[in-house]
Amino acid sequence: MYRWVVQRIVRRTFAQMSAGDHQAPVRMFREDGCFRFPGSHALGGEYSGKPAVEGWFRHAWSMFDFDFQVLDVVVSGMPWNTRVGTRFNVVVTAADGTAFANRGMQYVRLSWGKIVEDEIYEDTETVALEVAHAEGLAVAA
Repeated sequence: MYRWVVQRIVRRTFAQMSAGDHQAPVRMFREDGCFRFPGSHALGGEYSGKPAVEGWFRHAWSMFDFDFQVLDVVVSGMPWNTRVGTRFNVVVTAADGTAFANRGMQYVRLSWGKIVEDEIYEDTETVALEVAHAEGLAVAA
C-alpha cells in the first residue's frame, strides 16, 4: 500500500509540473534537501537547501513550459528510507514555441515523505541545446 501511495504522489507531482506548477516538487523537499541536475549549462549544478532548490525550479519554469509523460515509477524501502526511480519523457517548449524532446530518469531518496535528495539524469547534450536556445531568446529580447 505504501509503495502505491508514493507512486501516485510521484505521478501527481509530474502532472502538476506539466500544468506549470513549479512549486509542486519544491513542497516535497526537506529544508535541507539536495537537488542535482547534471550538465555544464545554466541549469546544471547541485542545489542544497529548499531556497536553492526553489530557485532552480523557478528559473527552469521561467525558461520553458514542460510536458512530462511518466513511463514507470519504482519504489523501494521503508518510510524512513524510501528510494524512488522514475523513467519519463519530457517535451520542453521555449517562449518562441520551439520544442525539444528528451527522456530521463530520476532517483529520489525520501525520509518520512520528504525529499532528502533528488537527482535527474537526462541527455545533457539535449538540455544544453535547450538552454542555449532559451538564453538566445532572452538576449534577443
